[in-house]
Amino acid sequence: MTTNTEEFEIKGKDAEGKGVFTDNGFLVKEGSLARREIVPSAQSCSETRS
Repeated sequence: MTTNTEEFEIKGKDAEGKGVFTDNGFLVKEGSLARREIVPSAQSCSETRS
């Protein structure tokens, strides 16, 4: 599996995590925390990388 060296980070209320894009999609790193529900501001967000 090839991993992109660019690391993405998110910090917010009830969410904090890191991840990277791989050949198989986005890999969320161990220890990351996320909300169970998608907040309204993120519902329309979608990005595809090739």
